[in-house]
Amino acid sequence: MTELSNLGIKMDIDEAVIDEGLYSRQLYVLGHEAMKKMAASNVLIVGLQGLGVEIAKNLALAGVKSVTIFDPEPVIVQDLGSQFFLRLEDIGKSRAEATLPRLAELNAYVPIRNLGGHPGQELNVDLISGFQVVVLCGVPWSKQVEINNWTHQNGVHFIAAETRGLFGSVFNDFGPRFACVDPTGEQPLTGMIVSVSKDDEGLVTCMDETRHGLEDGDFVTFTEVQGMTELNGCEPRKVCVKGPYTFTIGDTTTFGNYNTGGIFTQVKMPKLIDFKSLSESLQSPEFFVTDFAKFDRPATLHSGFQALSEFRSQHNRLPRPRNAEDAAHVVSLAKKLHDEVDEAVVTELSYQASGISHQFRLSLVVSLPRRPSRPARLNFIPWSSTCTLIHLNLALHTYRQKKIANQLDHATTARLRFLENNFKKGLQITDNYLWDPGLLVAKC
Repeated sequence: MTELSNLGIKMDIDEAVIDEGLYSRQLYVLGHEAMKKMAASNVLIVGLQGLGVEIAKNLALAGVKSVTIFDPEPVIVQDLGSQFFLRLEDIGKSRAEATLPRLAELNAYVPIRNLGGHPGQELNVDLISGFQVVVLCGVPWSKQVEINNWTHQNGVHFIAAETRGLFGSVFNDFGPRFACVDPTGEQPLTGMIVSVSKDDEGLVTCMDETRHGLEDGDFVTFTEVQGMTELNGCEPRKVCVKGPYTFTIGDTTTFGNYNTGGIFTQVKMPKLIDFKSLSESLQSPEFFVTDFAKFDRPATLHSGFQALSEFRSQHNRLPRPRNAEDAAHVVSLAKKLHDEVDEAVVTELSYQASGISHQFRLSLVVSLPRRPSRPARLNFIPWSSTCTLIHLNLALHTYRQKKIANQLDHATTARLRFLENNFKKGLQITDNYLWDPGLLVAKC
């Protein structure tokens, strides 16, 4: 295992020591307790294509104890379109080896290690001991289940994610009875009160100008209450909402009489969450629905991603771009898992499966030259087209430097020259062309 930091030395920082100057903004958002937990976490990231390297970069900047990367596969030209740490000269090197020195430059406080390995080597449970968090990116589902079974039993937090074109999937397993200290991530509510009744269910009334915004089950405490001083700094009391300006807080009969004033403040209480393992979730998934107009979409994608993984296992490759035969096979595999899948969605997933997009490079802005008769304008090129431009540039470089035009058929030579002319003019190259190993070929 190799290790590197941008100071060239080992820097396993004591988790109790946090550089408040470096992490000032993060401390304000997350708090010291969360930062200390992060500073005690050793994280393993498996897979360093577009998604994996984005996660690695964010963790290195966030200040975890260490980041270990595992991806012994060689860099290929397609990786240059989504993995921002890779260069042309890295082609043929291990992805992890090529990424490590540039990733280590981001934060001197976070050691970056390479788990090593050789091309074709699969991850196994012997390699993941000693980590608090394991992140798998683009790993087949069968391997995800194997690794997750071990992490679930041994108290290791597990995340599996993948992107296929514009489709994405993520699974979290933080173990049984995981304590979420802030379920909403929002600032605690606060407001002024005008009265508190002395009753079995003490009724708190807020000022008419502002709704309290609380929900049943929330907890509050009080300050600056005059008369019923027992409420000041009291233990969090459970709320039962009675109206937009009123709520009850339980028995107040033993307290003094309320006079005036007072401020309530919501108290965030830890919430225990029981995460299921991946093998359990495959049978009875719980979906995170973001668009209720497409309520059935998550179930379709759940089956679609499993079908993609099965296709990959059977053919040792992903479906070919916009290939109807491969798409039909993926749809048939998905229907074995779920009869009511949306065939159009799974077909599109198959069409895009071999595309690897970078999370923050979904579009590229290109400024066209100003014409005398009209103002300058911007064109937005989809990221898949941007990848085409990168591959085109590499193809043209080979075309010019190695002078291989006489080795190509007439149609391919003409196509290269057409694209070269458009490339020189700075015009948008659409998805009519895509990269195929060795050549640019027309899309089917």
